[in-house]
Amino acid sequence: MVHDLEPVLDPADRTHATRLAVVRGELDTAPSRIGECRTCPWWEGWEDRDGPVEGCRGRLVLSDDVSLVVGGGQVGPLRARGMRTVADLAEAGPDRPADWNGEPYSDAVLRARAHRDGEVVVPKVARPTIPRADVEVDVDLESHLDDGAYLWGTLLTLRDGRPLEDEGYRPFVTWSRLPDADEGRAFAEFWRWLTGIRDRAAGQGRSFRAYCYSRAAENGWLLSSAGRFGPEGTLAVVKGVPASPRCGASSPLHCGWMFTRPSPPSSSPRQAWVSRWSRRSPGSPGGIRGGR
Repeated sequence: MVHDLEPVLDPADRTHATRLAVVRGELDTAPSRIGECRTCPWWEGWEDRDGPVEGCRGRLVLSDDVSLVVGGGQVGPLRARGMRTVADLAEAGPDRPADWNGEPYSDAVLRARAHRDGEVVVPKVARPTIPRADVEVDVDLESHLDDGAYLWGTLLTLRDGRPLEDEGYRPFVTWSRLPDADEGRAFAEFWRWLTGIRDRAAGQGRSFRAYCYSRAAENGWLLSSAGRFGPEGTLAVVKGVPASPRCGASSPLHCGWMFTRPSPPSSSPRQAWVSRWSRRSPGSPGGIRGGR
């Protein structure tokens, strides 16, 4: 098999030539924030033989650089459109730039406006719609890197006041070093209890909903656990783990069956709940973080 490398070699040669020009001092350079900046020793500045040297953060803040509020891959499309500062992005219209990727463009504009105005929390909706049920279970998992999920914590709440079983917190945990088949045992116990609560509620004609902090995390580990410990598990076969990690009506695992529950409101009745927000954190790289 023969591959045509010409489309790959030309861009690689151009990149190599640019880097050589930078090393030789033939091209001017300027900082631009990327993810790695949060661990870079040059971000906050350093001590030189002739005294303190201003780091990239100070230079970016001084120039109001647009990379302070967007990801590294989003800077190029903005600059190609002439938006080089946070102020430029804050005044932008609704049309997103060509080659925009990642989060919705409107979120980036909102974050730029929050940064400009010194806002810490920016509601995206006045009051989100929160689905509720007679029987509710809050689920929160804890994992160790990508090695496995060692804890499935649950909180049962009976909002209709009818008996089912004791309300409160129930942990399903393993203390084994991960990865380990005992993780599958803990997950099987969790899944058996959760589906049991769901089925018993349905049998009594009561509505049921499960909630989690981050749907991507909890649902992701549900699917991963089924794939690693189900009947065709890649790590071990553990009785009680769902048979298939596929999503769909015929699967024990339904994509999106967990709902992200927003944080509770503050003591002030005038403050609306927010399900997603943009946070301005002066101590973090760029001073801006997105979150839920």
